Amino acid sequence: MKKSGRYNRKWLRIVVLLYPIASLICFFFPFLPGYILRRSLRHVKRMSVSAGKIRLIPFSFKIRVEDLLLTEQSGLSDPKIYLSIRHLQIDIMATKLWSGEISADIFCAGPSVAVIKEIFSDLNVQPGNPLLRLNIGMDITINALDIRDGKVHYSDATSIPPLSIVVDHIDIRARDISTVPERQSNAALNVRARVYDGIFQAAMTVDLLSHTPDFILDTDLSGINMVLLNDFFQRYGRFDVSSGSMAMHSEIKAVAGKFGGYVESVIEDLHVLGPEDKNDNILRYLWEGLVGLVLDIMKDHRTDELKTRIEFERPFKDPEVQVGKAVGEALANAFLHGLTPYLRNEVKINL
Repeated sequence: MKKSGRYNRKWLRIVVLLYPIASLICFFFPFLPGYILRRSLRHVKRMSVSAGKIRLIPFSFKIRVEDLLLTEQSGLSDPKIYLSIRHLQIDIMATKLWSGEISADIFCAGPSVAVIKEIFSDLNVQPGNPLLRLNIGMDITINALDIRDGKVHYSDATSIPPLSIVVDHIDIRARDISTVPERQSNAALNVRARVYDGIFQAAMTVDLLSHTPDFILDTDLSGINMVLLNDFFQRYGRFDVSSGSMAMHSEIKAVAGKFGGYVESVIEDLHVLGPEDKNDNILRYLWEGLVGLVLDIMKDHRTDELKTRIEFERPFKDPEVQVGKAVGEALANAFLHGLTPYLRNEVKINL
């Protein structure tokens, strides 16, 4: 390992010396970076990559990419887009390269990601912490990661009912992502996004060098339009709502292969029966009237709000699951626990 580390540091120093020359070559032959990128990703199944412009900035160790696309490999005139990025900039510290460490700041604008479960499940991503699997003989540090105006569309046609969630206007700010053991291993992450017409905010600290997911996550979700959740209510509660606004707050801690915490939900202006229900059959109309009556009884009539608090604790499906998937599993459980009091059956989402 030590020999490999010295070998890689030697190559990094060669990169430092040759970078200005490579930048000038790419200035005169702008198609070269795109060609190298496509060649490096040619073995990725089902996907092809393209970029409108890739620039290496001489002497400043900056890489700029515009209009990056990762699409379906097919002969269709309108292929499916898995990833698009309007602007990507990577600033690398040359002094750190010389000492054998990759240290960078990353800025990304307008990323859009389509996460299709049945496709990404075929990629056979290995479980465990991806940082710990890096065995390249050098340390990697991302000092700052800023993502602006992102969008994620998650879909799972295999779930019942089929699941489709769109999260947009995503802003992410992350600091101190590093594989250097001597540094503090807890990275800080702040997220703000729009989901179900509401605003989602999260603050997280995560131990990136842990073999199992180890993080603390605080989330706030306000202004949820409950009408957009009617697919859940119809499938699991046999009713829908005509109006309602929901807010949720949760605190989650993950350690030693399990996670737990609590979720609080507050509902305002909830109405089950509305003008759109006048054509329902009599049994459904009576059932929704009964559901509305029960929920009305559960209200705090001083504030006209429906409040719940649920605590939960459970192990991860895979104790060495990747951090990103672990956070998704914890968030899904918190969200669904917040809906549980209003549903007839337990809701399950397989991530």
